[in-house]
Amino acid sequence: MKKVGYGEESLKGVSIYLASLINRIGEYLNSVCRWDNSQTRVVGAFGRQAIPMVWDFPELNPFSQAVGSLSSMTRLGFKAIANLSEVSNYGSVTRVSATKLPYPDNFFDAIITDPPYYDNVPYADLSDFFYVWLKRSIGHLYPEHFSGELTPKKKEIVADAKRHRSEEGGQTSRLSGSYENDVYPQLEEIVKERVNTLFAEGITGADLVIACVGAGLKAFTQFEKVEYANGEEVTSEKFLHIVEGLVLETILEKLFGIPKKGVSAVDATTRFYVLWRYTYGR
Repeated sequence: MKKVGYGEESLKGVSIYLASLINRIGEYLNSVCRWDNSQTRVVGAFGRQAIPMVWDFPELNPFSQAVGSLSSMTRLGFKAIANLSEVSNYGSVTRVSATKLPYPDNFFDAIITDPPYYDNVPYADLSDFFYVWLKRSIGHLYPEHFSGELTPKKKEIVADAKRHRSEEGGQTSRLSGSYENDVYPQLEEIVKERVNTLFAEGITGADLVIACVGAGLKAFTQFEKVEYANGEEVTSEKFLHIVEGLVLETILEKLFGIPKKGVSAVDATTRFYVLWRYTYGR
């Protein structure tokens, strides 16, 4: 029998596939899974971008043929590999800080990003669920990516209050801002400009809403703390609602073709229906 030799990179590739398989199975073999009565199957931990709290959980037989089992995840893995093998081009993945890219200015024709959604999705914390198993299975092959006990979080671009609060109560050298004088006027200007610009470029639906909300947050995040005239602090949660509300009102102005005062006169049910229809197309 002729022996076939494989290079080091090929062996690493096989190891990555096997490690990924363990992670896929791990999503269904844990204590935060749920039972779906409508489809009579186990639902993995990540039905959404959060780890749920459950009171009890189903146990899946990993050697069965059910969704989430070893055979099921292996078939999905083989299918993905087969599809990727037909792609003639390839991608290059580099792990660097977004603030220190190793490329000159104007190097790319376009940069496409997925927004961090303010503080709604703790990406790095959720990644720890998979990181701990990858570190044990292939961490020795890629020590530059698995040197830490958990995923790096210090420079993650999410507004997680617990990471940005000092022992003295979160006060730094940054200035406090007046909501009425410094923040809201700038917010109105930013949102109006973004809605008009993106609307004219054909950006619609949820993409338009998310892009404009993200831009509007700049009016708030430039200050360490924002206060109303009476001294009450405007929390990040409250300001996020304000930004979302202003974005939706501005979009309704465009859709109805009337000024903001006219939008306020439209009943809540109609406004909800129009925005739902516009955002989700149904």
